[in-house]
Amino acid sequence: FKEGRMSCDNESKQSRPCTSWSDNMFNRVEKVVLEDRRLSMENIASKVGISVGSVHTILHEDLRMSSRWVPQMLVDNHKQAMLTRDEGMNGTLFSSVVTMDETWMPFFNPETKRDFPVVKTDFYRSVHSGHGIKVSTL
Repeated sequence: FKEGRMSCDNESKQSRPCTSWSDNMFNRVEKVVLEDRRLSMENIASKVGISVGSVHTILHEDLRMSSRWVPQMLVDNHKQAMLTRDEGMNGTLFSSVVTMDETWMPFFNPETKRDFPVVKTDFYRSVHSGHGIKVSTL
């Protein structure tokens, strides 16, 4: 009230919006994705001019799009099954696929000692006497 205010209500300010979601941004992201489905979220964000998190929210919550892992090396039977399924859907299956170039590398993380047996070999006992180094068997 020292500054001459007569009300306790917040006054309107000229600032940027607290969120980047709007109908305009929604339409721009949708248009960019429909033009090229192979774009990453970073590329979409740079084209539209919003953050990657906002692009993620628009894609997943509003457009209901999600990424899927597709094996890079498909067997001929799988390729034929995918084409047959696409023909049954009037060609809409592959038009709704968003792709990204990723490499999938499996790894094994044992939960218990029983899942991954460990054996002390005589060679390591002789080389590292007293240290008790364990060597896993394959």
